[in-house]
Amino acid sequence: MNGMKVFHAQGKSTMTVGKRFIEQAENGKEYLLSVGQHVAIVRRTNDGKLQYLEL
Repeated sequence: MNGMKVFHAQGKSTMTVGKRFIEQAENGKEYLLSVGQHVAIVRRTNDGKLQYLEL
């Protein structure tokens, strides 16, 4: 898909790696976050709040 970026990361703690990715989220964009067998759509609203849609 045009405009899609894929990031891969490894670390000792999925919480640390996930937090690092979420901190980079841009306002108004949606992200598909997959850790192990867990997947969620994450979006940062224009006022800076994070919203999660669990899949």
